[in-house]
Amino acid sequence: MASKPSQPKKKPTPLTLNHLEKFAKAIQKDFRNLDAKISNLGDTVTTLDGKVTKMGRDLATVKEDVKNIKEIMVSKADLRDAIHEEFNRSQQAEDIENLRGRVVHIEQKLGMNQRAA
Repeated sequence: MASKPSQPKKKPTPLTLNHLEKFAKAIQKDFRNLDAKISNLGDTVTTLDGKVTKMGRDLATVKEDVKNIKEIMVSKADLRDAIHEEFNRSQQAEDIENLRGRVVHIEQKLGMNQRAA
């Protein structure tokens, strides 16, 4: 197998003061860009911190509202009992009891078996 002719190697160009100055300027430019990005990042962190703090306050408000709602809510059983008590004190409840008594009396006179109450 025939070997390919190798290309002549380029000789490295010697570093001159001009090259070093360009390199230094590029590094300085990168540092300035990094500094600007870090500054923007700091502003972003401050903004996010403010939002998180506000969200924490809002969450505390929601928790307080939920607690208040739970305290105000009544259970179905409590509500049923309250309605039953109010109804028993009403005129309609008295009328119903009066009518029940009259029906029982009529059933007794007619000799009918009493229904289970």
